[in-house]
Amino acid sequence: MKLRLLSILIPGICLFSSCENEEIEAQWVDVTIIGEAVDCKENWIVRYENPLAEDEFDRFQEIGLPSEYKNEGLELMLKIRDPKNEELFPCTAVGISYPFKVILEANRK
Repeated sequence: MKLRLLSILIPGICLFSSCENEEIEAQWVDVTIIGEAVDCKENWIVRYENPLAEDEFDRFQEIGLPSEYKNEGLELMLKIRDPKNEELFPCTAVGISYPFKVILEANRK
């Protein structure tokens, strides 16, 4: 009986203790919309007004920017975060591979 109870409890504890439920930190940034990405036509290239120290590029490809904000030259304030693994998708290697950022909120300046 004890062995059966242990065989149920130990895997359950391992399962629950190994779950990753880390939240990815989001931040507000000032940006300018540059234009459509060359290889991923659904995504647009966005330029930081003040590049983030942790990013090696001054631009990124957006995920989730509402269509009313997809206008070249538009200046916005965006709340962004890094994408989770399941939010990424493949693109061709035609253009420069800018990093992806998930758009959580968008406001006109």
